[in-house]
Amino acid sequence: MGMQQRSELPEGWVSVPLGDLISPSREKIEPSDTPDLKYVGLEHIEANTCRIISSGIASDAKSTKTRFRIGDVLYGKLRPYLNKVCIPEFEGICSTDIIVFNKQPNLNNRYLMHFLSTPEFVDYANNNMSGVQLPRISYQKISSFRIPLPPLAEQHRIVAAIEALFARLDAVEARLDRVPCIVQQFREAVLAAACDGRLTEDWREEHSEVEDAHRLLLDIARSIQKTNSSRKYHKINPEELSDIPKTWKWTQLGCLLNLTSGIAFKKSEYSQQGVKLLQIANVTFGKIIWEKQAFLPDNYVEKYPDLVLKSGDLLMALNRPLLGDNLKIAFLSDEDEPAILYQRVGRFDFYCTDLKKYIYTFLNSPLFIEELRTDLRGVDQPFITKPNLLSKKISLPPLPEQHEIVRRVDALLALADQIEAKVAAAKERTEALRQSILAQAFSGQLVPTEAELARREGREYEPAAVLLERITAEQNHLSGRRASSPM
Repeated sequence: MGMQQRSELPEGWVSVPLGDLISPSREKIEPSDTPDLKYVGLEHIEANTCRIISSGIASDAKSTKTRFRIGDVLYGKLRPYLNKVCIPEFEGICSTDIIVFNKQPNLNNRYLMHFLSTPEFVDYANNNMSGVQLPRISYQKISSFRIPLPPLAEQHRIVAAIEALFARLDAVEARLDRVPCIVQQFREAVLAAACDGRLTEDWREEHSEVEDAHRLLLDIARSIQKTNSSRKYHKINPEELSDIPKTWKWTQLGCLLNLTSGIAFKKSEYSQQGVKLLQIANVTFGKIIWEKQAFLPDNYVEKYPDLVLKSGDLLMALNRPLLGDNLKIAFLSDEDEPAILYQRVGRFDFYCTDLKKYIYTFLNSPLFIEELRTDLRGVDQPFITKPNLLSKKISLPPLPEQHEIVRRVDALLALADQIEAKVAAAKERTEALRQSILAQAFSGQLVPTEAELARREGREYEPAAVLLERITAEQNHLSGRRASSPM
């Protein structure tokens, strides 16, 4: 049950509209008057963490801004669903899209900050913002939201408990954040070992009778000759070759497969439905996606039979094929049919289909990706040409060893996927724990109440109702000062 729906408050607490506790600061300043002060915009506040991650300087600002001081609460009113709220440890000025709540003697500023970041408050602000392109929440709207107010001493204990627990969650998340990088390094190490023979070293010792890859290359060459295909490639420079097992052979991609690239169909040829047109945007890292769809008439299947794709085809983006260390390459599945190949996407046409999975593994390896990176042309849209791609060298194991490599790689990469899934689930749990901690904190369940401690220790305590009287008096005093001061 959310905080706003609780009918009972802990003993000694009161429920009060936010506007009765605190009002926005009206202290404005011209940036040119204090150019060396720090400047905080929404871009400097991290979403959902109550942290300032950077800052600018006042001279960067162009118009009148609100002044803030150490300990003030800064609340981002633009796109409140981003949950940008923090307390600076320095003085400065801030964007007009930030509400400044000055530090108060009778209200723990960090209690207020954490309350403003609760899911209930964020949802309320999100549901009551106005504007379409730049939605904002006004102080007038949030001022009616009721905040549970405990005695001041209890506020301090609640904040200490929240932040001690959050610090532990931060430490857990910091460790979790390191895992994806470690997993990526693991994937690269597996693929590197797969393509230089280390991964199957024990397998070769147990299968010494397997013929070397020279026989496989001869069989492929004979099949190419039967189709009257002539292929010319640059000779591999022996100095560029790294060591591989004796039963393996270095060759070039063009000795094992050909490459078919699609053509640039005109927009006037497109149809509302029909056969899907497979474009660069549809080829991602290990899978085909159809977020962007275009269609050609059904009769294009007969019109362009050589460009019709089928399940099991291996496709690669020839424009911008890399993002970081990942290659845009994927197999077509049954669900992706029927589809026709568009320009700048290449289909690998294998002379021996048994090589397909090993070559896919090799193409994802750090060895191939680095080779590809050095041969890309163009700046804004780097691309690889068909001749350059087919001339790339590849380490070729005997066919039985290829099958074992694929089996082992699949198992190890599946393990990596499982680890990433568990990390993602763990991060979701830590976020859920944060919300649970806040829910308990603002319902009086996180620490013993001041009333409970007072009874246990045999002493009196000041209930929040008395504290609220002091806050109200202070608010009235400030309002009077504002009313009497010249505008």
